[in-house]
Amino acid sequence: MQKDWPTLACPKNNGKKFWANEWNKHGTCSLSMLDMHSYSKLHLLLRKK
Repeated sequence: MQKDWPTLACPKNNGKKFWANEWNKHGTCSLSMLDMHSYSKLHLLLRKK
């Protein structure tokens, strides 16, 4: 995620805090179908479209 979709919210931490928050806020509700890695891969796939 850091390479393909870095966040501009806080460049000093390479987006780690941002993406962790996205997972905790939005991704965990998809936990029955996607783990964190799959959720992140899906983000990248949708962004490319």
